[in-house]
Amino acid sequence: SAALSAAIARWFGHTPEVAVRLRQFIHGGDGPLTREQVSLFLDVSGQFDEWLPKLARPLRTLERLARFGESYGARRQFFQALVGNAGLLRALALLFDRSTAIFELLCAHPGIMEELLYAAPRRHKSASEMAKEIARLAREREEFPRRLWLYVKAEQVRAAMAQLLFDLGGEEIEERLTELADAVLAATLRLADPEGRLAVIALGKYGGGELSIGSDLDLIGLAPGDDLARDQERIAAWRKWLGHEDPLGRAFELDLRLRPYGNDGPPATTLAALRAYHEPGGGAQMWERQLLTRARLAAGSPTLAAKFFAWRDELIYSRAASPAARAEIRHMRDRIEKEKSREAGNERAFKSGRGGLVDVEFAAQWLQLTHGFNSPAMRATSTRGVLRAAPTVGCLDAGDAGTLLEHYEVLRSVELALRRDSGTGVAVLPEEAAAMRALAVWVGRADGPALLAELRDRRAEVRAIFNKIIPPEKPAKPAS
Repeated sequence: SAALSAAIARWFGHTPEVAVRLRQFIHGGDGPLTREQVSLFLDVSGQFDEWLPKLARPLRTLERLARFGESYGARRQFFQALVGNAGLLRALALLFDRSTAIFELLCAHPGIMEELLYAAPRRHKSASEMAKEIARLAREREEFPRRLWLYVKAEQVRAAMAQLLFDLGGEEIEERLTELADAVLAATLRLADPEGRLAVIALGKYGGGELSIGSDLDLIGLAPGDDLARDQERIAAWRKWLGHEDPLGRAFELDLRLRPYGNDGPPATTLAALRAYHEPGGGAQMWERQLLTRARLAAGSPTLAAKFFAWRDELIYSRAASPAARAEIRHMRDRIEKEKSREAGNERAFKSGRGGLVDVEFAAQWLQLTHGFNSPAMRATSTRGVLRAAPTVGCLDAGDAGTLLEHYEVLRSVELALRRDSGTGVAVLPEEAAAMRALAVWVGRADGPALLAELRDRRAEVRAIFNKIIPPEKPAKPAS
């Protein structure tokens, strides 16, 4: 009909092969359409005007809905369920438009949908509630790693749904994903270490409470030292609980390389080993001390953790960092920019390139190292927390702090959108125009070129403030 033709043009524009692709969505094959199929499509499409304009790739999203329907059960019954549940249709459409990783996960494990329907996405589960749920999973020891994997993935998808359906901010989503990781690590560590001997120290984005989908967990496994061989076995058993292999990855990728001597060191370390490593001549580098600004207890023994933090505070917060340390940190930042941006080009390297996320993080950490010794507020583990505290203690102009926070939020929104789509770490903007357009839609911008121009301007301001906080090294004067 003319009305339907007009609606299709409104929804999809003049996309090539739109008729063929819609027929595939309705029918799933090449045969003639039945009256029932057309009627069902008209019922489903009654909701299109509400959410199709919010999608970056509407036709591809419809195709993904159909594919998921086939994984979930019969296509016809699935479409009938969508007609009766407008919220579910909108949620799936937004998820499948904005995340290839979530689409593939739900197609491979459609039973996760039952978990999502059981617990409302908007409800914020407490740590104790998640701990009880994980404890119930652990009753079946043989099945526990697989069930735990499914639980983690379902909760990550639920967090993504909450963000997309209820406009939750990036900081709140990061907090939810961090709390999930804390609950899982604590529950599994109790299984492997029922005596409570060990402590797990979080670092990096995890330490700062800034996890996204696909984030690695940067950790230090800490043992008392009186029975180290046995504690190494406990750490290995703990990692096994989280090591369920699935084609779509593990529940969490644990990165224990930040212990002394990286991969050459044992999985668990001791305070004595840390002290020796960080003493002059012990082998530790400035960037490893810098990472300790983001350390916090993720799971395990509070007593052992208290000893660790007393040592950490003595190491990095007993005095202001030296000018030599500043030069070393600036040199490391310049090296990251050069090496990580080489292949992608600086403009696309929104994380490690000039004025990217790493500038903001390094600036915050340098302020901690120079002012944390006399300002406890500057010992916050999150980048946002440091930048919010800095003007109150007089170590950063309020305008510069506000500018850094604003640009950090935008850069993080880009990173969160790309990580949600891929399910893994992403540090560069896509090259393809269609992918940039999709990213622009996801972060509420007009189009790819407009987003690129905005990020260019924001990063220029970030670098200007970064240069005030950690000035570049002056080039050596030529010999006369």
